[in-house]
Amino acid sequence: LIQHILEASRHPERFFRILTEEIRELTGAKAVFLAQCGPQLAQCHHEVLGFTPKRRSRLWDTADLDAFLRWTHEHDDGQVIFYSDVLPESYSKLHDLGLSLVLPLRTSQGRSGGIVAVGLPTKERIHALSETLRPLLEASALVLQNTLLIARQEEAIRIRTERLKASEGRLRAIAETMSVGLQELDCDGVIKFVNPAFCRMFE
Repeated sequence: LIQHILEASRHPERFFRILTEEIRELTGAKAVFLAQCGPQLAQCHHEVLGFTPKRRSRLWDTADLDAFLRWTHEHDDGQVIFYSDVLPESYSKLHDLGLSLVLPLRTSQGRSGGIVAVGLPTKERIHALSETLRPLLEASALVLQNTLLIARQEEAIRIRTERLKASEGRLRAIAETMSVGLQELDCDGVIKFVNPAFCRMFE
């Protein structure tokens, strides 16, 4: 199971899908959500990265999921599993969904995310899986952390590339409309660019 998840780690969407599918199959939950949390996000917001099955996407709205995850942050003492039946009465919406849980995804740098499983059959089934879940969650937390890091790096590269292209476009527009002749040569003396004003010098 861990090997299966590690193999999918190079493709974020596939990793998110496989992890939620495997947790759903293990726990017997009606639906499973994978959420990102950490210092890069506001404390009151968790971004949903993946969920399964698709038809259950509206089972929880973002506010409910946020509330459950925030509560686990506030009461995090290293537990592997947080159950919804220990939530205060102010979280009545969550109680209406039946037994649910949060599986925190932790690394040495803190929590990178959490898995929310909704509509569980029994606690006994989860307890029987606790030893299976622990190494799975440790591996998943590292993969999630690395996946998000790579995604942020790729996004930064994309933004820098777009800015560079925009800057090049502005410089080319200036060069093509300026009244002074301009010629660009490479290190071998090969002409790479001339502007219209330069061409007019030879007319």
